[in-house]
Amino acid sequence: MIRYPPAANGSHRRGGMDRNRMLNVMSLLLMIVVGACALNFIVHLAGTIVLGGDGLNHGSVSNGHFYIRSHGRTKEVTEGLFEYSRWQASTLKVTQPVFVAAFIGTLIIRLYANKSKSLRRSL
Repeated sequence: MIRYPPAANGSHRRGGMDRNRMLNVMSLLLMIVVGACALNFIVHLAGTIVLGGDGLNHGSVSNGHFYIRSHGRTKEVTEGLFEYSRWQASTLKVTQPVFVAAFIGTLIIRLYANKSKSLRRSL
C-alpha cells in the first residue's frame, strides 16, 4: 500500500486541487458564463432598438420582402439582417435560462465557500 505524505495543512488527500481553489475556479467559470449571457442580451437589446424589433417575434416575410414590426411601425430590412435578427432572438431562449442557472450557481458556491471558511475559523 502506497502512503502519501500529509499535505502542508495536515489533510491526508492524494493530490488534486484543494477545495478552496476548486470553488474559486468554478465560481470564475460560472461568472464567465454569466458575463457571456449578459453580453448576448445587450447585443440583442441594441439590435432590437436599432432595427425597431426582431425577426423572431415581430418579423414577417411577404413576396421576398422582409419586415420587422414593433409598436405599430413596420420597417423593411434585408434578408441577411432579418435572419440575423431572428437567430439572435432565438439564442435568448437558451442563454436566459443558462444565465439564471449560472448566476444562482455562483451565489451558492460563494455562500458555501464563506460558510466553510467561517467553520474553519471557529475550529
